[in-house]
Amino acid sequence: MNEPAVWWDFDPATIRGEYVWSVLEMYAQTPTFTGRVRREDRRLAHRLYQSKIPLRLVEASISLAAVRRIYRPLDAAPLSPARSLHYILPILDEIRQRAIDPEYLDYVEWKVRNADRELERARVILARRHPSTFR
Repeated sequence: MNEPAVWWDFDPATIRGEYVWSVLEMYAQTPTFTGRVRREDRRLAHRLYQSKIPLRLVEASISLAAVRRIYRPLDAAPLSPARSLHYILPILDEIRQRAIDPEYLDYVEWKVRNADRELERARVILARRHPSTFR
């Protein structure tokens, strides 16, 4: 069994307002989420701070949630955007319980940042291979 991810440490110098703003900003800017911050999302961001959940862990959870929603089969029906920050909670728990390499999470974040370009390239390749599918 994997060891819990011990490299996630909460920085006691973290300022609540900056933490909450960072969480909500990343949530709002990440593809596959609605981009709209609701009252419940703010409350959750404050609870994450109170629970001393490291900001890096929250950011990694948002990125992993996005990458799982983005990189689906191209012919799969599109998913509607996730409407709540609460969507990341099971992923946050998953990362906390497993020894996930931080470098892998850096890669996941890169995949989110470059998703549009990568998906367009994949669509072009598929359209060349299967032109009748993409008319």
